[in-house]
Amino acid sequence: SHERVSTRLHKRFQAWVESWVKEHVTRDMSAETTKWLMGEGRDGLLPCTTTRHPEVLQYMNINKYRVKYGTPSKAP
Repeated sequence: SHERVSTRLHKRFQAWVESWVKEHVTRDMSAETTKWLMGEGRDGLLPCTTTRHPEVLQYMNINKYRVKYGTPSKAP
């Protein structure tokens, strides 16, 4: 029954999150957040590459992100 309960609660929470996002988050805000999460388009941050690795954990599909940092550029 743990799988059934976990899945039901997750779906309920996800439905709440989606309705909140529709009301409070614009497309531009969502796009900027995704860029930030993936390490794109931000001045002043260390150069990095972010990859997403989908996994199944406790009956749920999740995303794990891994970041590889490049060498910081040296100012002349």
